[in-house]
Amino acid sequence: MTPLTIPCAVYGLFGINSHDEIVGGCGATGLAFEFNYATNQYTTITVPGSVDTLVLGINDNNQLVGFYDTVPEPVPITLLGIGLSGLVFARIRRG
Repeated sequence: MTPLTIPCAVYGLFGINSHDEIVGGCGATGLAFEFNYATNQYTTITVPGSVDTLVLGINDNNQLVGFYDTVPEPVPITLLGIGLSGLVFARIRRG
């Protein structure tokens, strides 16, 4: 067994093909990568204009499957603030 050298602390490996090419992603950063086990080379995968990318599989023709986001997810506290301000506005309006 040979350990992988992936440049992030938390990562997931999601797919592998018969050429020993592995795809995965880094947990906190939303960064997708491809790791060629045979050559020990690491490649970052990004979609232009996206805020995060997730690659779930790779076939023997090096075609990738996954998804990406172009708009960041709202922070829960932001959603809470929007909801509360809506309630306050409705309460004032009924007044």
